[in-house]
Amino acid sequence: MHHFRLTDCAAAIQAMSHTHFKDDTVFDGLLVRVRHLLSSGRGEYRPAHLATVLHALSLHRPHTDELLAAIGDHLVAIADVDEVDDASRVAVVDTIDGSCGVCPGVALPDSLVAVRDRWGP
Repeated sequence: MHHFRLTDCAAAIQAMSHTHFKDDTVFDGLLVRVRHLLSSGRGEYRPAHLATVLHALSLHRPHTDELLAAIGDHLVAIADVDEVDDASRVAVVDTIDGSCGVCPGVALPDSLVAVRDRWGP
């Protein structure tokens, strides 16, 4: 798993939302890998990659909210520095609204709310 990139982790995490593929040990390892990649790669990820990971992690809310917040922090940093094309902004906002916002009774992390407010309609 140490060779997995962020989007590889997202695909595996998404697959584990199906009970047939769920393995707690592997899932925990994937979360550790995502945490490591996010902490060591600030500024290296495009919004589309981060949207893919947001979606995968949102399938396991509220257990992944710490990582959702970390991705939100990356998106805030991107928004502060880079010009982001409209399609990427729409993809991120749609993912936040459509995937991350569907966990009843659990608020979105502040960083994701900030990104949605900044890039949303």
